Amino acid sequence: MKKLYYSLINGRVVASFIFCYIILFLVGALNKLVLFSFGVGDSFYSVFKAVTSGLGVSDSVLNSLASYLMFLGSFYGVIVFPIFKIISITFYAAIIQMILHIFMKEPKRFSITLNIFYTVMAFLSIFTIVPYLGSLVFSVLFLFMVGKELAEKNSFSTTKGVLLLIAPSILTFLVSLGFLFSIFKMISFF
Repeated sequence: MKKLYYSLINGRVVASFIFCYIILFLVGALNKLVLFSFGVGDSFYSVFKAVTSGLGVSDSVLNSLASYLMFLGSFYGVIVFPIFKIISITFYAAIIQMILHIFMKEPKRFSITLNIFYTVMAFLSIFTIVPYLGSLVFSVLFLFMVGKELAEKNSFSTTKGVLLLIAPSILTFLVSLGFLFSIFKMISFF
């Protein structure tokens, strides 16, 4: 696994992208299976179950149609949600790369940053199978591992790498807080 991890980080972006999509697809499908096996279901299942029970539908034809729609929604989620995750992580990587270009003389190429994000996301997404706690573990390890890899590639400390990843969130929070204070006329931006 370690050899695969480093070959993806140091390889081509397309290979990392495909690997990330396949792993996210498989983890999403396994996550849906776990949720349905416990009888909880996903968001599509919850919505359609609430609608059919709210309407008091007892007809077998409508129940089979509703279950078909629940399946299609879940299937759609398994295929499309990994694409949304990858697109959002690509935008986040672009923001990080922009910050690197602002504060460094010659940072590594954007493809290296994307490789790091895609590979770490693929390897750590396995933790998200565990409800709630898995997402927390994923978030913490993602920040640490991406920060460590970015720091290693761009020759700065791991602490600076983690702070680099947290910087956009902190900046967004401070700007939002400033606008909130501006609404209450405590400060004025205009």
